[in-house]
Amino acid sequence: MPEEEQIRPLTEQEQAWFVRGEQIYTEVCAACHQPSGRGEGGKAPRLRGSQWVLGSEQRLVRILAQGLHGPLEMDGEVWDMEMPALAATPEDLAGVLTYIRREWGHGADPIAPTAVGAILEVSSKRRGPWTIDDLLQVDE
Repeated sequence: MPEEEQIRPLTEQEQAWFVRGEQIYTEVCAACHQPSGRGEGGKAPRLRGSQWVLGSEQRLVRILAQGLHGPLEMDGEVWDMEMPALAATPEDLAGVLTYIRREWGHGADPIAPTAVGAILEVSSKRRGPWTIDDLLQVDE
């Protein structure tokens, strides 16, 4: 029987980011991505188990902070819509990212506000949402 990967508990600070992120996600993101993170046809793809959520923080920060324009193929479905940028502080962005990387059984590392700020500084010249092709050029 394979060993289950141990998920490190969140620190007190990371837990505060998670709680803030849950609040923002519920108010802003859940209408499309659903409280369950399973998405909804015609609105938004799933976040639960998504390689985009659990993978590169470099790409994930850019998606949330600057938006994403399709097409995006996930689970055999093509999403050709636009996810708007979330205009928020690095602290609030880190909260949402920490929440989605730790909710629904996820065990990915949280993303700190300092990391969010550093990524935003590097991508500050970006105008308009990212495309998948653009994001795939971003170094992890």
